[in-house]
Amino acid sequence: MIIYLSCSCKEKDFINFINIYQILVMSFSEIRKFLIKMQSDEELKKQVTTSSTADDVALIAQRLGYDFSGDDLLRFNGQKVDKVTVRKVDHPGEYH
Repeated sequence: MIIYLSCSCKEKDFINFINIYQILVMSFSEIRKFLIKMQSDEELKKQVTTSSTADDVALIAQRLGYDFSGDDLLRFNGQKVDKVTVRKVDHPGEYH
């Protein structure tokens, strides 16, 4: 049996907002865990600080089982976890 539910556009927009919010909360939680781990692992800290892009950092984290993207990391800009503050670096000529 199939049940079709209809909802207004406003309800759909709200549901999409909630889904995006939940994804960001989960991603930010993963970023926090990763940054805490990084502070106690000198080799990992070196890999992260020598990375060129947020995507590079996210790939390092994903190899260790953390689930966030470079875009998530950029959205985390300005946030602080213990002694680490995430800062986006704008490079001359970079498209936004």
